[in-house]
Amino acid sequence: MIKRLFFLFLILFLFTSCVPEKEVSEISTAFEESESDVSFFEESEVETSEADESVDEMEKKEIPVLSIVTGGKGIGKEQYVDVTVQLRDPSMEFEMIYDTDAQIKIRGNSTAGAPKKPYNIKLSSKRNVLGLGEARKWYLLANHYDKTLMRNKLSLDLAQVLGLSNSPLCRYVDVYLDGKLLGNYLLCESIGIGDDRVDLNIDNNEFLFEVEPFERYSNPSCFRTPVFNYILGYNDREKPTPEQEEFAIEFFRKAETAVKNKDWDEITRYFDVDSFVNYYLLKEYLKSVDTESSVRYYIKGGKLYAGPVWDIDLSMGNCDTDFYKVYNNVGGSGDSTEGLYLTQVPSQCFSHLMKIDEFRGLLRERMEEMELYLENLYKKNELGESRIDVLLAQYGDSFLRNYEEANWRIDYKYSNLERDPDETFEKNVEYLRSWLEKRHEWLNDELGVTIK
Repeated sequence: MIKRLFFLFLILFLFTSCVPEKEVSEISTAFEESESDVSFFEESEVETSEADESVDEMEKKEIPVLSIVTGGKGIGKEQYVDVTVQLRDPSMEFEMIYDTDAQIKIRGNSTAGAPKKPYNIKLSSKRNVLGLGEARKWYLLANHYDKTLMRNKLSLDLAQVLGLSNSPLCRYVDVYLDGKLLGNYLLCESIGIGDDRVDLNIDNNEFLFEVEPFERYSNPSCFRTPVFNYILGYNDREKPTPEQEEFAIEFFRKAETAVKNKDWDEITRYFDVDSFVNYYLLKEYLKSVDTESSVRYYIKGGKLYAGPVWDIDLSMGNCDTDFYKVYNNVGGSGDSTEGLYLTQVPSQCFSHLMKIDEFRGLLRERMEEMELYLENLYKKNELGESRIDVLLAQYGDSFLRNYEEANWRIDYKYSNLERDPDETFEKNVEYLRSWLEKRHEWLNDELGVTIK
């Protein structure tokens, strides 16, 4: 906690050194409400304190290299296989990891069928990987359906800034499998219960849940919520006791009844409202397609929290028009930057919360607090170069190796879920930038955000 607070004050100092005085208080307020994690702040120091530095002058990151040796064994989805892994950081900032007793398997649902596979990795013991904290289990995201390779990174970094600090921290790596370059991957913390993950006491009726599109989609134990009737799987404890199940169902009965009745006092009793505001802001601003999967909540200290954030590669306009007709406003404007999307799912709390004046008011206030940062995702402003341009400057060489050396095609549609890609990497990036700018304008108008 001390280390987190230290870096929080450091980033506040760095931000205020490059932001006009009249805007310092807004930025400070936005960041004081979060305990964002160390890795994002470390990555942001150069970006914010050297706001006048051009993208061309930025130092490229020597990206860490993860080598996986299988000894000829095939990697499947159901069972882990034994492998040797070596993680080397050319900058020498982080210790090298060499583990001859590691394990690996394919992860994911729709992404598991992609040619460029995502993976779960288990180390033989807890290790501090690239400064992301100590753990055995780690995720490797291929970002195969996102031609820019940046949507998950932008989203998870935004989650930290918004204060959704239980969301996974991540860093880019180049991955080699048995000597062959697989491409650019995002190495992420796993989602689960633990001191460096979601810190819960499961023996005190504190649980991590995942929204499921159907029963046992990802989790073997699940239940339907009593009022809104959507499916929640127990995301960590696979076999809750009957008493724990009874507690969870009764808790959601009271919480959902409060939302249904628009009883704000009861809502604040059962919900951590700030986390729901921040979570909704991120998911709606970036317009993630996943509303009935990859959505998580947890109970802690007698309140329901939204998060951790996960799986945001199909977002920011990156989805197929025929498969996601509502998302893309087919039959209407045809513009995916328009429309509130999370409110389209009547079974979920957010569609009901957005009908409550107090919640909409808090959302509008948070949008106003975060105005500069949200704009900075796609555009240079007082905070420095845009986040997109910073990632391109630091990791662009690795992005290009993903296509030019690992031979993944930039112009090929690997899934019927992703948008029809543009023919060059640069055009796909420009689509992302333009989409964010238009979404920002539309959402500000919809919510009545006042730009100071």
